[in-house]
Amino acid sequence: MIAPKDLESASTNGSLFLQVIDASGHPVSGADVHITNTALSPIIDIHDVTATSGVLQIIDAPPSVNTYRIAVSKSGYSTDQ
Repeated sequence: MIAPKDLESASTNGSLFLQVIDASGHPVSGADVHITNTALSPIIDIHDVTATSGVLQIIDAPPSVNTYRIAVSKSGYSTDQ
C-alpha cells in the first residue's frame, strides 16, 4: 500500500477497512454501513456506503477496544453486524 507522506504521524489513530461480500464471496457495492462508538468523546456516528469493490475505508479512526459497532445492510441481502 502507498500512503501520502503526511498521513503517517505521531497520532495513535488508525484505520477501519471493511470489505462486504455476498454468500458467494463477490463484493457488494452500495451496501449501507453504519459505524458507531458511544464510548468515545465525541461519539462516532458514521453512515456511508461501500464502493464498487465492496470496500469502505475509514481513515483516522480513534483507538478503542471492543467498542466500535458496525452494521451493514442492503435491500435484497440479509443485515449483519
